[in-house]
Amino acid sequence: MSGVDPASRPPPAARGTRLLARLVDAVLVAVPVFVASALLLEPWAITPQDPHAARSGATYDASAFTQTVLVALAFFGYEGLMLASRGRTVGKLAFGLRVVRLDDGAAPRGHPAWLRAAVFALPPLVPFLGALFWTLNALWCLGDGNRRCLHDRVSRTVVVTCSPAPTRRSAPRGGGG
Repeated sequence: MSGVDPASRPPPAARGTRLLARLVDAVLVAVPVFVASALLLEPWAITPQDPHAARSGATYDASAFTQTVLVALAFFGYEGLMLASRGRTVGKLAFGLRVVRLDDGAAPRGHPAWLRAAVFALPPLVPFLGALFWTLNALWCLGDGNRRCLHDRVSRTVVVTCSPAPTRRSAPRGGGG
């Protein structure tokens, strides 16, 4: 594998820090979508076609699936736009993390950013299998030396720690006082 020497790349982000950054992003993305959809979508039910289930009064809450779709699409858009433009999400920025490509250490602009976002955000759209994949995706970093989840591996990226942005200090003015 060609690319940046792993010794010259910043260290992989700690799993706990990645989780905290993801929780910040979840609050920023999912909570507004849930609140908006709860206010704008009326609960609506689908009655199954099975006569036995229909007689029992069983229904499926279709608005819950609609919320899942909206959250997945919002996460996909947020993650893709943030990584393509900045190489990090707000959560990653808050915890001093960034996403870099393995081959050159640069931010994953374009295709790698959107691929990473799709593999992370869209699997929940597939009932049951999506949740299973999401769990496997998150657990994958436990056995990976660079702490890469499946969405990192597919997009050939790694989440690394970075130093915080330098702060500007003004130079002292004039003579003492």
